[in-house]
This record gives sequence, C-alpha cells and structure tokens, in this order.
Amino acid sequence: MRGRLLVGLLVLPIAIAGAAPWTPPRTPWGDPDLQGVWNYATMTPLERPRDVAAKAVLTEQEATSTNGRRSRGRA
Repeated sequence: MRGRLLVGLLVLPIAIAGAAPWTPPRTPWGDPDLQGVWNYATMTPLERPRDVAAKAVLTEQEATSTNGRRSRGRA
C-alpha cells in the first residue's frame, strides 16, 4: 500500500507537467464560448425597492426591513 502511494505521488507531478496548457474554447469568430447550463436564481434584486430608491445610503433599520421583505418574497 505504501509503495502504491509513493508511486502515485511521483507519477502525478510528471503527468501534470507534461500536459498541454488549457485554453478556453472559442467560437468560430474568436469570442469565448459560453455555452452550457446557466442558473439565474438569485436573491439579489436588480433594482432597489421604490420606497428607498432615491436614498444613497440606507439606515440599519431600512436595510433590515428591506432584507426582511425580500426574504418573504415581497420585494
């Protein structure tokens, strides 16, 4: 068992060093290829609630209130 582990630890760096560097896939016109499965589920709102939209900075109470409404689904 110890011999297998030693051989594995010696062979792994050699295998990694010999591998070609990874390059990201590209579209035919040269842009990065972003195909895949994307998940857009997020708790981050795209806009501020109307009652605090004009304020540059929220107080602790306003921030807590806004976060509480959002977590209950009433943003």
